Amino acid sequence: MISLIGGCAYNNLEDPQIVPQPTPSNNNNQKYTVTASGMTFTPSSLTISIGDTVIFDNVSGFHNVNGTQATFSANPASFGNTTANA
Repeated sequence: MISLIGGCAYNNLEDPQIVPQPTPSNNNNQKYTVTASGMTFTPSSLTISIGDTVIFDNVSGFHNVNGTQATFSANPASFGNTTANA
């Protein structure tokens, strides 16, 4: 007679710890403007905090965006080629 004994593994892990998320402070929120001109951004680097506002201002001319797979075969999907207002 052959006897088979099966077992179940039990992992006694503690509950995962919840990491508290920072809460935005309404007291010191800053407003920054980043200017896009001549293929550059000014400032070129910006450190912001939760609750801050960043406005992007394009002072250069407008241009189209061509994201077709025929033009750029590495694109996962085609997009663009129509006018859009921002």
